[in-house]
Amino acid sequence: ARDSSFQFWIMPPLAVAIDGNVTSYGSYVRPHVYRDFFIDQIEGLVSKGFQNFLIVSHATGPRSLVALDEVVDRFSKKKLFFKTKAKVLSVAGCLQSAKDAVDSPM
Repeated sequence: ARDSSFQFWIMPPLAVAIDGNVTSYGSYVRPHVYRDFFIDQIEGLVSKGFQNFLIVSHATGPRSLVALDEVVDRFSKKKLFFKTKAKVLSVAGCLQSAKDAVDSPM
């Protein structure tokens, strides 16, 4: 049986960098701006009924990973709008080449 209540939304790519790997299509942002972008988007979607979130990021630098960890921590501990906790999972570096993974400072 198919669950008719299943909803998803795919956000467009966010062309920003925190750890210095800025391409010609992106720009540098401070870590708290990166973190707050995701927090604001998730809170807005929770208010519309969404509960489960997956953040897929190509960024593997330490400041990027810390910012995403802070997003996950915020929602794993907080009940939003008197509802159950939002579930947020972050997957970083899954779109990179093997060479990039070896060269990563992590």
